[in-house]
Amino acid sequence: MKFYFEYKPVLLKEYVKKHFAKRDLLPYPDYELASFISMLERLRGQTDIKVGEPIDSFTKWIESLEKKYKRLIPFVYTQLVNDAQRKVAIVEMSKIVSSEKVVFAHLLHECYSTNKFMPFWEILSRAYIVRGEQYNQTWDAQTKQAWHEYVRITNDHVSFVGDKVLERARNIEAVLDLYFVREEHAFYEAIVLYVFDRGTVELFQREKQRFVQMLQAADNVTAQRLATGFIAANALEALEDVSYAILDKLRTYKERPMYWANTEPHIKEAFHRWYLRKNIHEFFNDVSNKDHKRFLYWERFIPNMHDAFVLYDRKTIVFYFSDVVIVEILGTGAAYVYDRHTFNASFAHDVEQYREQLLQHDAWIKHLKREHIMNKALVYKDGWLTHTGNWQAKFDTYLKQQLGWDIHV
Repeated sequence: MKFYFEYKPVLLKEYVKKHFAKRDLLPYPDYELASFISMLERLRGQTDIKVGEPIDSFTKWIESLEKKYKRLIPFVYTQLVNDAQRKVAIVEMSKIVSSEKVVFAHLLHECYSTNKFMPFWEILSRAYIVRGEQYNQTWDAQTKQAWHEYVRITNDHVSFVGDKVLERARNIEAVLDLYFVREEHAFYEAIVLYVFDRGTVELFQREKQRFVQMLQAADNVTAQRLATGFIAANALEALEDVSYAILDKLRTYKERPMYWANTEPHIKEAFHRWYLRKNIHEFFNDVSNKDHKRFLYWERFIPNMHDAFVLYDRKTIVFYFSDVVIVEILGTGAAYVYDRHTFNASFAHDVEQYREQLLQHDAWIKHLKREHIMNKALVYKDGWLTHTGNWQAKFDTYLKQQLGWDIHV
């Protein structure tokens, strides 16, 4: 059976075409040339065979390669199967980088593509320190100065570049350009995550589009990390559209606990409190002034509130606390206070099933009618409260005397 190889370095092509080919800062060849593609596949094919031979035979083969193939050793390094072969390859890469400028670019690309810097970084940094002028002839003074410091670090490349970005947060791209970092690289994502971990509200305002795009494309672990940095920066109120993008991606930890499994409790609780306040405010906002007063009343209890859920009729909201569940009804002007155990036994199954259908955008959803959760016979300690007269004071008295709540006016 005959096998045919087709090499399509799509991201690398775009990376080179858009940046390096134009600026000529690093000497990339034309990766789209058929001759390059053919040459790389021949080397890969030979490598597949040679890695199965004794180390003496492997060493003789790699040392005897033509220079045009030795330049490509960084691209086949991952095919090597043991430390002896890798040691031989490192020696050959160290030799060729001294005489072939293009190998420096290949080594850097391999570091950035995978965000794994060993062993390539040690090879290129040593070569640059010895003969930097060979590689930086076309670089401007600022880039040369940046690299004078950069090549002398041995680890924590993400924090090094990330801290430089944070120092000049108004011009992130300019900093990344100094180190030839592009969006196609895994290293780029790691740096941006590092920056968003430590960002200020001002940074999130400037980088809103980048943040949202990254959030929407992220896996769950990365999305949690992005959300954590945003919440820790106290940006929830300042950038509500971004906050809602996080809600769309992760919901809240009360609705989707596993979506927030890697997040510190105080962070996910802060986001949940923001969501509760917005949800409650939205519920009461577009009705009468008396209902706005209800928002101001219940807003005081958000720090102790576990959850809040609005029924589809937009006239019923359910407040969950540690000891009770309170159903607030607009129109009739009443609130039903249930013990948590009573509510769970009588209503929780239907309520949770309905909430899950909403989250799943179920086309065949069966709406939960508010009458189903209005039952005076089940309320806790005469907990059927009406909004008549000085109702706020009456509610305070009930919550303090019957539930033992600490009421602050």
